[in-house]
Amino acid sequence: MLQLFLVSVSLNVCVLYISCVRGYISRATCPHPCNCTTYKSHHAIDCSDRHLSTIPYFGDYVGHLENVRVDLDLRGNRFEYILKNSFYNLKDRLRSLVIWNNKYKIEVARGAFDTFLDSLELLMIEPLADDIPTAVKMMSHLKRLRELHLSTRTEDKTILSAHLSGLSIRKFALVNCGFYDIAEDVFKDVNLETLILNNNQLTSFPKEITRAISDSVLHLSLAGNRIQELKDSDIPLDCKLVTLDLSSNNITSLDEGVLIRCPGLKHFNVSN
Repeated sequence: MLQLFLVSVSLNVCVLYISCVRGYISRATCPHPCNCTTYKSHHAIDCSDRHLSTIPYFGDYVGHLENVRVDLDLRGNRFEYILKNSFYNLKDRLRSLVIWNNKYKIEVARGAFDTFLDSLELLMIEPLADDIPTAVKMMSHLKRLRELHLSTRTEDKTILSAHLSGLSIRKFALVNCGFYDIAEDVFKDVNLETLILNNNQLTSFPKEITRAISDSVLHLSLAGNRIQELKDSDIPLDCKLVTLDLSSNNITSLDEGVLIRCPGLKHFNVSN
């Protein structure tokens, strides 16, 4: 009996030891100083607000993972570059990448996202060193990309001319990019549902936005621009808008009945 008892105790100790070692290894392989969380469908790596100047090495953490998607949060750091091999260890696994509110403008190397052609669904970068047309062209081959948020943090006035026809995105945000007008056909052949163009230099409602509303856009935000009026011609007869945010503009005139064209409109904000 004593021998059986000792064997039982030994086995329990071994199981406990193995469990502790596994837990330690799992924690140890998460790149310092990030936090890693495992979910049923994906892994989340949170490296936000860590004052990082170089992108951590993820090889030790993802090396044992098989076909598991990864969400990576790098917001609030001090990166200056995204190199071609910065995320090599996350090849075909990176589902979302957030580098927002970065201290410095980020230079993105050509081909930096080539390893995520069939995996990346959400991409947020702010502020970019590249101009928007260059950045959009660089990302046009991301087949699964559904959300794209970009900012250049510039005060230089420019015209938005980057054609999005190569992208399959549903949500597109350009914030603090300095454009005062939008070239024709920028949103052509893109099934956008949400369009966010906040804090730019728009002084009127661009015709390209009117066309986008007619095509597919349901949620539109132009907050923080310099738009002075909303005219009857700005809203198409087949308006599909559900939300329209024109807050923090200089709007002093609103044509009577202009919003009747949007029967599905539920949220409208024109406050200053």
